[in-house]
Amino acid sequence: MTYTDKRAFREGRLAHLIVIVLSIALGAFTLTSCAGADEQGSPAHRVQTWVVGTGFANSVGTLRADSTRIETVINEHHGSSAISTDCSVLVTDASAANDELPTPDPKLTGLLSRAYALEGSAGTKCYAAGAANKSLLEQSANDRSAANKLLNDAVARIVAITGKTVSTTTTTQPSSGGIFG
Repeated sequence: MTYTDKRAFREGRLAHLIVIVLSIALGAFTLTSCAGADEQGSPAHRVQTWVVGTGFANSVGTLRADSTRIETVINEHHGSSAISTDCSVLVTDASAANDELPTPDPKLTGLLSRAYALEGSAGTKCYAAGAANKSLLEQSANDRSAANKLLNDAVARIVAITGKTVSTTTTTQPSSGGIFG
């Protein structure tokens, strides 16, 4: 396979992954209109039920751990194979988190939809970059950073609605044994 063939193959894979990520984001926005009509209870109750029922805290913790792992393999120069593996895990985990949308709160759904789309985009870019394409790695890092801010905003939105904190770590449970502290 010539250099040009390899490059075309990688660009084709990148284009395919970008289409998948954009489809996920579009699907989340489409599904937003389905939430709320058949739900009962206060907004706080509905959001709290959604958080617990979907495993939201674990999803956020997993995405943050994925991002940290990607930074580690890049900074420790583990090579393209390790980078691509961890980046594809991020894409998979972002897609799985996105499948839990919509939330009972349209603003929360919007924050999470954008965050998950950015996580997917970050994973796609670093997958395509491997260890060699510093520009794509930088774009991936920027997407992960922007996604993390949106995830923080989403957690703050949940706290504002429910009045309860949300533990988003994947390694410990809050003292109550649940995801709300």
